[in-house]
Amino acid sequence: MAEKFETRRACGRGRASGSSSRAAGLPETISQASADVTNELVSNAHASHRETADDYSALLARLNEGFRVIACKDRLQWIIQRRDRWKAGAPRWTGFRYHPTREALIAACRALSGPCDPAAMASLALLPEAIRGIAG
Repeated sequence: MAEKFETRRACGRGRASGSSSRAAGLPETISQASADVTNELVSNAHASHRETADDYSALLARLNEGFRVIACKDRLQWIIQRRDRWKAGAPRWTGFRYHPTREALIAACRALSGPCDPAAMASLALLPEAIRGIAG
């Protein structure tokens, strides 16, 4: 029986129970990571559908206090967003960079000023080569 991999939104790190090969919280294969990302995007019905919202349903990773990565609502590209203002007591996010491929996304994240959470970067490395690999 397959175990369910859960993503912790706050820092982009995963956790799993039982399997020693998942002790570090990472899926065993890239295909498992793709399935996990797809399941995560579909299962967040309670979160916001607005890309600017702090609780946006397709949040993939928080790189640091000022930047995060989301999947766009149409699942055409990954978006690096920066926190730029507060509205109604919650941060609002604005698109900063747009990338259809994992390689370009990771390169852009590394070029950001300031440190990025290593666990968030590791979770981005597990994404499919292109976002079109995720069913929307």
